[in-house]
Amino acid sequence: MQLLLDEQTDNGSSSAIAFSPTLYNFGKGTVIAFGTWDTATVTFQFSPNNTDWYTFSTDTTFTEDGWSNFEINGSVYIRATLSSVGDNTSVSFGIL
Repeated sequence: MQLLLDEQTDNGSSSAIAFSPTLYNFGKGTVIAFGTWDTATVTFQFSPNNTDWYTFSTDTTFTEDGWSNFEINGSVYIRATLSSVGDNTSVSFGIL
């Protein structure tokens, strides 16, 4: 698993990763979110230019432990964003 967030406790985004379907399982994968949530939200995002960011879908936005499949048909940048953290938040987010 490649972690984008590793026990993150503060609001913010992971580093952007260049994603190409030809280099990564034909663009198909699974994201997983887990940890202590305490009101936090993790959103899986993509960008065509590493500037303008968009959310994949409601299936890849998490407020509790979970997973979701995704498919990307073109080369983009990806990242995870943690928001609305609480005092006890410690959340990880990765790609399988």
